[in-house]
Amino acid sequence: MNNEITVTVEGWVARPPQRLGKDESTWVVFRLGSTPWWRTAQGEIREASTSWFDVKVSQPDLIDNVLLSLKSGDPVIVSGRLSPHTWTDKEGNERASMQIAARTVGHSLRWGTALFKRRTAVALPTASTEPQGDAANPDIPPETPGFDEDQTSPGELELSVEELEAQAFATADAAAEARAAA
Repeated sequence: MNNEITVTVEGWVARPPQRLGKDESTWVVFRLGSTPWWRTAQGEIREASTSWFDVKVSQPDLIDNVLLSLKSGDPVIVSGRLSPHTWTDKEGNERASMQIAARTVGHSLRWGTALFKRRTAVALPTASTEPQGDAANPDIPPETPGFDEDQTSPGELELSVEELEAQAFATADAAAEARAAA
């Protein structure tokens, strides 16, 4: 029996991901805020107090993807092990927070759309018999700029995160214009 507490939290990235540590012992941390809300019978939106979590990502296959994909203000869903984290600040005060050791991190599609790009050199077999790439959806290009299908290390990208983001938005805008024109 495993006595760990596993949670799934939907919220917003409050502090962008940053890489910490060195060499093989690197990890990524970011701050996540989650504010429950509901509508009253009169249609007014009410909010409860915000819960804050420090999210720690230590899986090597997830670290670079989180760094490339998330920024402040993004709506996300995080699933992982919940635990208390304590430390002493610069003034000598004991501090505490809740930390999620993330196993899964993704954008919440409740608030927007996303373009997924697999970052692997090996194409995984699919059970689907539907056409892939351009034939399946002509509005979405088969490749995202800056990703090399033959790359062996996920950390070796041709473009910066800002350049990738700008090109992804340009691609999405062009696809939306093409759909509107059709």
